[in-house]
Amino acid sequence: FDFTDPATGGALARLLYDMGADTVFPVAGRAGFGAIEEAALLVAEGDEARVIGVDTDWSEQFGDPDRVILTSVLKDLAPPVFNQAEALVAGTWAGGLVEEGLEEGSVGIAKFHKLNRDVPGFLKHDLKDLRAGIIDGSIPTTP
Repeated sequence: FDFTDPATGGALARLLYDMGADTVFPVAGRAGFGAIEEAALLVAEGDEARVIGVDTDWSEQFGDPDRVILTSVLKDLAPPVFNQAEALVAGTWAGGLVEEGLEEGSVGIAKFHKLNRDVPGFLKHDLKDLRAGIIDGSIPTTP
């Protein structure tokens, strides 16, 4: 699998859509960008197709003229890098594993942008509750 080829990612996304998926989460490097084009083609044909972006806010990155990007799962390395640099400057830095997540702002989900009206209010509320539960530990994230 070529993780740099959007055509390959688009072909795999098309297979998933053809198998009945209405939303694809293409965690596949640059190849995942091909899923946007496939979803746009399906929407133009009158079908339902959505994409969940990976790492960055794909709606901001690509503009989403075809209204196919539901949201994106965000990975922001700036907070952990800043925190480690700050610790180094303060003289408190220690090597080892660094784990940061929702609470630190290192991961999250993007706004729904152009599809905001399509997402029910109860789901948005549930997502906020899930986020809070993960941060406060009431929802475990490890097996």
